[in-house]
Amino acid sequence: MEKGLDHRTEKMVAQRIQAVNRVYELRYVRCGRLNCHTCFNRGVSYCGPPGHGPYWYLCATRKGRTVQIYIGKILDTSKYMTPEGDIDWAAYRNRTKKEAKP
Repeated sequence: MEKGLDHRTEKMVAQRIQAVNRVYELRYVRCGRLNCHTCFNRGVSYCGPPGHGPYWYLCATRKGRTVQIYIGKILDTSKYMTPEGDIDWAAYRNRTKKEAKP
């Protein structure tokens, strides 16, 4: 389990689980709003979370590119997976807009 800031995406990674051909990451994300009390405007003594979440993401490589897929607040390793254990890219493409972003 690794913890820390992912400098490429500037997202706080709370937990990382390595699987055969994929990685599951539990992340805190920042919304980007300037008046958000969760992400910004923290005082020196504030010890709250480093953003919204945590949310689970599936990170995998497809055609040479890293794809980050939002899973949700609860880790469901069967989401977007085939019975053989591969990533079901068709199911990911056909997800509803409500599922697409947290």
